[in-house]
Amino acid sequence: MTILAIDDEPVMLAHLETELRKVFPKADIVTFDECDEVLAFLETPQSRSLHYAFMDIKLRGMLGIELAKRIKDQCPQTRILFCTSYSYYALEAYQLHALGYLMKPVDADKLREAVSQIEAQLGTFRRTAQRPRQTGGAYLWQF
Repeated sequence: MTILAIDDEPVMLAHLETELRKVFPKADIVTFDECDEVLAFLETPQSRSLHYAFMDIKLRGMLGIELAKRIKDQCPQTRILFCTSYSYYALEAYQLHALGYLMKPVDADKLREAVSQIEAQLGTFRRTAQRPRQTGGAYLWQF
């Protein structure tokens, strides 16, 4: 499992990486402080195993919302969670289908709770989506 940590503030990026390692001790956590580096990473084979991207909203060179769109275009399976100091962008983040919006500073407990909620929701979706219910001559998919 590959996880991205993206923040243009070195202290916040180091803190995010430390907290992510507590939650995902066996994951390959890749850190970036530049948007161009993230875009280059998306062209590598390693990006195919991208599971999560934890990222700030305000980044040098590009808003995190735009970067998240590019990540989703290249790796649609990626679960995007924003870790930010800006509540202003929450609606736009959810319109992008970001699965989480955490206010800084984040800690392992907040990350663990957000990930647990996401995985529970996705697990419920997968289970119900895989069991169509027959109604008459047609199947009804329940989501």
